[in-house]
Formats: sequence, structure tokens, C-alpha cells
Amino acid sequence: MSAIALDDREPFDLRKEILPLLFQHGDPNDYLDLAIKISSLEKSPLSVVETFQKSTTLRNPNSLTKENRAKYFRHAFQLLETIDDKKTGTGYFFAICIGTMAGVPPVQSGQGPFTPPIDILQQYQNAQDQRSHFFQKTVDHAWEWWEQNKSKYPSE
Repeated sequence: MSAIALDDREPFDLRKEILPLLFQHGDPNDYLDLAIKISSLEKSPLSVVETFQKSTTLRNPNSLTKENRAKYFRHAFQLLETIDDKKTGTGYFFAICIGTMAGVPPVQSGQGPFTPPIDILQQYQNAQDQRSHFFQKTVDHAWEWWEQNKSKYPSE
């Protein structure tokens, strides 16, 4: 399977479907660069993020080397920047995935990393713009984490 995913002559959709399996069941360090490459072939910024997110989800985030963790976070936040409009919460699910990879615990049990506390969630339950605000707060918390931690993930 890895030969297919690595071969640029193979159909893009097939390579894209194989990659998450390789990343989860093989050594993800062998496939991070491929995940970056394959996701970059998508047509829109949101599709790039979705493909990267799907391709790099890990049961054990600590299986990435220190160098690849740095590469993952730097790339992930570059991608988040391409979709975050600072108002609608686009990037909410990706922010949660980034937080999971970082080992950020949820503020409250049953929630994802970076999400506001559940009592704050209650005030966002009614109107769509309020839910968007909740989603955006989650993305904003991811950015705050990155500002506090990016020095731990230097470029190569």
C-alpha cells in the first residue's frame, strides 16, 4: 500500500484514501511529509485542511518524533491560518485535532481541547451567530496555545 501512496503516477483519490491507514498503522514519521504533499494537492484551502486532518489523525500522538511534531504543528497552524476568518469558527474541528495531537486536556470532561467551558456553551446554544462565536472561541484558544508554545517547536 505504501508504494501506491508514494507513487505520483497513481490516482490522487486512491493515494489520499490510503494515506490515513498508513499513518495510523505504520510509522507516522515515514508519512508526515507525504501527508503534507498529498493534502497540498487539494483545490481549496478548506479541502487542504480536511485532507491533512484526516490523513494525520493518530491514536498515539506521541509516536511522532520531536522533529516531526514540530513540523506537524508548524504546518497545522499555517493551514489553520488559511481558513480562519476570525469570526465564523471555520477551523473548529481542525483546532480540536491540533489540540489532541498536542495533548491539551479539555477544560471539562467530554469536551475537546481548546473548547470553552460548558457553562459558556449554554449561552451559545440559540442563534447561529452565537454558535459561530463558540466555534471561533475554540479556534482562538488554539491560537493562544500556539503563541505560548511555538518556541518549543522550532523549524528544522
